Amino acid sequence: MVFLAVAREGQLTEAARQINMSVSNVSQQISSLEADFGTRLFTRTNRGAKLSPAGEVLRKYAESIEADWRLAFREVHRIAEGEHAVHIAASHTVIEVFLPRPLGVFRRKFPTVQLKLTLDNSAGVLAQVETGQVDFGIVEGRMGRLRERPLYVTNLWRDQLGLIVSSHHPLAGRSEVGVEELARQDLIVREEGSGTRRILESALRGVDKDLGAMRVIMELSSVRAIVAMVRHDVGVSVLSHTLAEDPQNGVSFVPIPELRLNRQIHMVSRNADEHGPAAQALIAELRRDCARTNPL
Repeated sequence: MVFLAVAREGQLTEAARQINMSVSNVSQQISSLEADFGTRLFTRTNRGAKLSPAGEVLRKYAESIEADWRLAFREVHRIAEGEHAVHIAASHTVIEVFLPRPLGVFRRKFPTVQLKLTLDNSAGVLAQVETGQVDFGIVEGRMGRLRERPLYVTNLWRDQLGLIVSSHHPLAGRSEVGVEELARQDLIVREEGSGTRRILESALRGVDKDLGAMRVIMELSSVRAIVAMVRHDVGVSVLSHTLAEDPQNGVSFVPIPELRLNRQIHMVSRNADEHGPAAQALIAELRRDCARTNPL
């Protein structure tokens, strides 16, 4: 725990604060660990403590041990207390757009199962899965980014992004809009680290553009907040077409054919076979909802 705290924070003082220990105790434990391994695990600089090559190797194993411990803790607690629970993490778009319907069905079928849902952006969700904090995570994105991580990936919903405008906006009702027209709009985008933003940035790179070429007026982490801003003509955004299907949102969807804005919603876990019965039942319900939403 001490080693990982220092590795993540890069400073003994901040690591000590995070784990509620004195700086001297943290320093002593790191020195003792380095003595056990017979090598330096950190390089001390004026800016803090940077992992040495040996420390980088140890961090990989320490994070795996930490994740296994968290998984074991959840499983033992579940058995000891007779608890039926599922803890998942999901990105903003997934929680606000895709999960409400299947979670409602699941709750009606399994009212005694305790659901714990943690909201984070895609990067945060992946970190929670890797460190064993949750049973599984759900994120939006493309497979290339996920293949670089030691995670088991299952495809869920398919989605298409495009321009979201208010229902009375001059572009509402158009069959399509071009990138040059998009560049002239006041654009509201998601925050750094979100899957939606990465899809947009990647699509713009595909036509030799970037967000710097757009008139970005606002960055928000909440999909619903962006929709509200769009509905009241604060600006426009690039979001899922599903948001325009709800008349209460008061927005319209306009495709942007020049940009590759399709995406897949993925379930990610550390291992394909580590799920308990409650988690397996929830995953089955998610797959049924995907089959209804995206029929072959």
